[in-house]
Amino acid sequence: MELYKKKLLINNNREENIMSQTIGLKTRSEIAPEFKWKIEKVYANTEVWDQDFQQIKDKAPKLKDFQGKLANLIDLKAYLKLEEELYGEG
Repeated sequence: MELYKKKLLINNNREENIMSQTIGLKTRSEIAPEFKWKIEKVYANTEVWDQDFQQIKDKAPKLKDFQGKLANLIDLKAYLKLEEELYGEG
């Protein structure tokens, strides 16, 4: 959960100040430009990024439902399909 909060802090400017105070990380504005990834190289705009991020937030918890079930071929196939939806083909 802590890693999730850190990623949310780095990538979601709306919650940046609250989260940084909570876990003691620098805000995006405090980080030198050369250490920031450039969102425009990956996404057309931040709205598209927000949509993808929300989709991952909504679907990622479902991965845990497969814990202990991947020996079953049907469950394994469903897991791999969900993982592909979340992370793409690479």
